[in-house]
Amino acid sequence: PMVERSPEEVQSQSHDDGFNSFNSDSHSWAREIPWLRSVTKMEIWIKGVLSPEDVETAVEYGCDGVIISNHGGRQLDETPATIDMLPACSKTARGRIRIHIDGGIRSGVDIFKALALGAECCWIGRPMLWGLAVGYLHFQGFNFDADN
Repeated sequence: PMVERSPEEVQSQSHDDGFNSFNSDSHSWAREIPWLRSVTKMEIWIKGVLSPEDVETAVEYGCDGVIISNHGGRQLDETPATIDMLPACSKTARGRIRIHIDGGIRSGVDIFKALALGAECCWIGRPMLWGLAVGYLHFQGFNFDADN
């Protein structure tokens, strides 16, 4: 219902057709960032940055921050781990832009590593969801005894 297409229509299209129906490769930093600045006073952050070149571009266009992210657990083959890209991205930033990291953060140790490598903040997803799941099960009366 959200895309106003029948299941048959969705199934008949290729992956690229489906992707391109929601996205455009005509976007550009030079057009989109100044336009966004013209319509909002909010901070502008770029998520999905995995290279020092993109950090430099974000600085060039006056973005407020970047989020080093591979968009959800390396769903694309050969996408680097965010923690592996963080040092080079942080070095490029040189304090000119804020750096956050998203992806692969599973424990407090991961947070300390990311902060040591230049991140100002770590975004988490799965650990929070795990906590919510445990809380839900506990609320439903699930017994967490070791014998279960």
